[in-house]
Amino acid sequence: MPSDCANHAAIASRIGRDEAMGPNMVAYVMRRAEVERTTGLSRSSIYLFIKKGEFPKPIKLGTKAVGWIAAEVEAWKADRVAARDKASA
Repeated sequence: MPSDCANHAAIASRIGRDEAMGPNMVAYVMRRAEVERTTGLSRSSIYLFIKKGEFPKPIKLGTKAVGWIAAEVEAWKADRVAARDKASA
């Protein structure tokens, strides 16, 4: 699995949620609790993976609030499945 998240936006556009709205529109933003729930990762693991460049960076929503673009999180999960499948092949 690449340790670079640069391709997540490209993958996210292929999964369709943001594609219909245009390249500069975001369909859905997930807050941290939802990211934890959907990925199964703890808060500390999320931020460790971000620091290592292995998880999408959050966007700033306010002075004390951040969120993740749902399509990028979904693309990260798809990458994990693809890495598993490639390793077992």
